[in-house]
Amino acid sequence: MGDQAQPKDNFFAAFGRGELIGVPAPVIILSLVALVSFLLLSYTTFGRQLYAVGASERSARLSGVHVDRIRIATYVLSGGLAGLAGLVRASNLGHAERTGATVFSQGTDLLDAVGAVLIGGAALSGGIGTVGGTVAGALIIGFLNSALTLHGAALWVRLVCSGGIIILAVAVGSLLTAASRFGPTFRQRLWPGGGPFDSSAPPPAGEPADED
Repeated sequence: MGDQAQPKDNFFAAFGRGELIGVPAPVIILSLVALVSFLLLSYTTFGRQLYAVGASERSARLSGVHVDRIRIATYVLSGGLAGLAGLVRASNLGHAERTGATVFSQGTDLLDAVGAVLIGGAALSGGIGTVGGTVAGALIIGFLNSALTLHGAALWVRLVCSGGIIILAVAVGSLLTAASRFGPTFRQRLWPGGGPFDSSAPPPAGEPADED
């Protein structure tokens, strides 16, 4: 009807609305994808090479990694998972729309995806990130959106909250990356007096120094 297609196949409906032992099908699919992704990234050569390419493409190429193959395989996997997500979403809604990308184009889905990844500890520069952190970030974003929706928040409020989370996550990630890369030099610039966590700083007046 119009721009909508409403399939009658029960098998298709099971992807988004089915259950197995009381567990919704989308949760099972998410768990399986997360498990396979974790094993792929943690215990395979492809996973190690993927992290290497993300951290430094030039260094990975000099180390003998087939960067183009890794990039193509990553795009193929990303496209396949996007297709799976679209299948689950269409099954859950009960129909597919030709203009279904309208919500995505408004920025909500894009900001949610980026925010979940950054909250999970991934770096925009690449080479850092875990599957567990991304799943945790997605749950946080989901709870936030649900709370805003229940309170009747407008779309622009959701966009502002998601954007603020992304900015905060990028700022914190940049500070942690700089601290780990430059070590004491960065901490000395951040806290010229030694900082509250610097054990080498002199004790406050009236307090004895620690003796070994």
